[in-house]
Amino acid sequence: MKHDNNRANIIHIPYASRFEIVLYVSLACFNIALVSVLISIFPGQAVLPAILVTLGYLVEVALVAFRRGT
Repeated sequence: MKHDNNRANIIHIPYASRFEIVLYVSLACFNIALVSVLISIFPGQAVLPAILVTLGYLVEVALVAFRRGT
Protein backbone atom coordinates (compact mmCIF):
# COMPACT_ATOMS: atom_id res chain seq x y z
CA MET A 1 0.00 0.00 0.00
CA LYS A 2 1.38 3.35 -1.01
CA HIS A 3 1.86 5.76 1.90
CA ASP A 4 0.42 9.19 1.27
CA ASN A 5 1.60 12.03 3.48
CA ASN A 6 -1.05 14.32 2.11
CA ARG A 7 -3.94 14.22 4.61
CA ALA A 8 -6.20 16.33 2.41
CA ASN A 9 -5.86 13.74 -0.32
CA ILE A 10 -6.57 10.89 2.13
CA ILE A 11 -9.91 12.38 3.15
CA HIS A 12 -10.64 13.37 -0.46
CA ILE A 13 -10.82 17.14 -0.08
CA PRO A 14 -10.03 18.67 -3.46
CA TYR A 15 -7.38 21.34 -3.53
CA ALA A 16 -8.27 24.78 -4.76
CA SER A 17 -6.59 25.59 -8.03
CA ARG A 18 -4.42 28.67 -8.37
CA PHE A 19 -7.25 30.31 -10.28
CA GLU A 20 -9.65 29.75 -7.38
CA ILE A 21 -7.17 31.08 -4.82
CA VAL A 22 -6.58 34.24 -6.85
CA LEU A 23 -10.32 34.53 -7.41
CA TYR A 24 -11.16 34.26 -3.71
CA VAL A 25 -8.49 36.79 -2.72
CA SER A 26 -9.57 39.26 -5.39
CA LEU A 27 -13.24 38.78 -4.46
CA ALA A 28 -12.43 39.44 -0.81
CA CYS A 29 -10.67 42.69 -1.75
CA PHE A 30 -13.57 43.63 -4.02
CA ASN A 31 -16.07 42.92 -1.25
CA ILE A 32 -14.16 45.11 1.22
CA ALA A 33 -14.15 47.95 -1.32
CA LEU A 34 -17.83 47.37 -2.06
CA VAL A 35 -18.75 47.58 1.62
CA SER A 36 -16.94 50.90 1.99
CA VAL A 37 -18.64 52.33 -1.11
CA LEU A 38 -22.08 51.12 -0.04
CA ILE A 39 -21.64 52.48 3.48
CA SER A 40 -20.70 55.86 2.01
CA ILE A 41 -23.84 55.76 -0.18
CA PHE A 42 -26.08 54.60 2.70
CA PRO A 43 -24.44 56.24 5.74
CA GLY A 44 -27.24 55.54 8.19
CA GLN A 45 -27.81 51.92 7.24
CA ALA A 46 -24.87 49.60 7.74
CA VAL A 47 -26.99 46.45 7.57
CA LEU A 48 -28.04 46.88 3.93
CA PRO A 49 -24.48 46.89 2.52
CA ALA A 50 -23.59 43.89 4.66
CA ILE A 51 -26.59 41.95 3.34
CA LEU A 52 -25.82 42.90 -0.27
CA VAL A 53 -22.16 41.91 0.01
CA THR A 54 -23.04 38.64 1.75
CA LEU A 55 -25.49 37.73 -1.01
CA GLY A 56 -22.92 38.66 -3.64
CA TYR A 57 -20.26 36.54 -1.98
CA LEU A 58 -22.61 33.55 -1.80
CA VAL A 59 -23.31 33.90 -5.52
CA GLU A 60 -19.57 34.08 -6.23
CA VAL A 61 -18.90 30.95 -4.18
CA ALA A 62 -21.76 29.16 -5.93
CA LEU A 63 -20.28 30.07 -9.31
CA VAL A 64 -16.86 28.70 -8.32
CA ALA A 65 -18.45 25.52 -6.97
CA PHE A 66 -20.43 25.15 -10.20
CA ARG A 67 -17.26 25.64 -12.23
CA ARG A 68 -15.48 23.02 -10.14
CA GLY A 69 -18.41 20.64 -10.43
CA THR A 70 -18.86 20.01 -6.71
